[in-house]
Amino acid sequence: MSALAVSNIAWPAEHEDEALDLALASGFTAIELAPMKSFGAWATMQLAAVRAVAAGLAARGLPVVALQGVLFGVPEAKLFGTAEQRMALKRHLGCIARIAGACGGVPCVFGAPGARDPGVLAADAALAQAADFFAAMAPAFAAEGASLAFEANPAVYGCRFATRTAEAIALVRRVGMPGFGLQIDTGTMLANGEEPALLAEAAPLAVHCHASAPGLAPVAAYAAAHAPLAAALRAAGWGGIVSVEMRSVAGWRAALSEAGAAMGPIWGR
Repeated sequence: MSALAVSNIAWPAEHEDEALDLALASGFTAIELAPMKSFGAWATMQLAAVRAVAAGLAARGLPVVALQGVLFGVPEAKLFGTAEQRMALKRHLGCIARIAGACGGVPCVFGAPGARDPGVLAADAALAQAADFFAAMAPAFAAEGASLAFEANPAVYGCRFATRTAEAIALVRRVGMPGFGLQIDTGTMLANGEEPALLAEAAPLAVHCHASAPGLAPVAAYAAAHAPLAAALRAAGWGGIVSVEMRSVAGWRAALSEAGAAMGPIWGR
């Protein structure tokens, strides 16, 4: 694992410059972005501006390596539901693919528990419908040198589809196409009590990884729990980038500094 990134959801938008300096000082060497936080509203987002922001961050020493929060502010886009809702999701993800390409072709994390409620669909039917949808979307991401990174979200987050890592693995295997891969989320694994050995199965399908804690709490306190996960992923031969993901808290400066100190030796830089 060649870099340790940090998601920019870890600090308030009004302290962006200070936070970027602190991220560098804390040992982070890349950044993951929430598009609406970095590039503005979806309706007015311009690819030229995206490229400029990405270039500025790279020049600063924090190249963009992933996007998350890609469905934030798009409540009409649903994986299941009406044809109109699925079409809204298809259109929006096409936009996301182009934004990912403008950032250099990066993984785009598909979490969004509220956008993937299967309603009354049986589990097998939901899996089949999701696989068909993502198989149709994968080429748009592959064409941009990017990927849609599907992550499991635990039931405690209100998720009702692919709540465990093994279920996300099954979906990615069923799609089996470039442009669609697995997002490993350690916070999900910890919340679900999943074994590190599962990462041997996950690694060949993974396109990105979050080092996180349940509830997106500051991660430094979970360093001991992350050590066996990092060791298992390393043993599986995975060489992708890991992003520390945690929500902004009142003491975000200390949380960011402590995260770099705690996660760097575990996940590698």
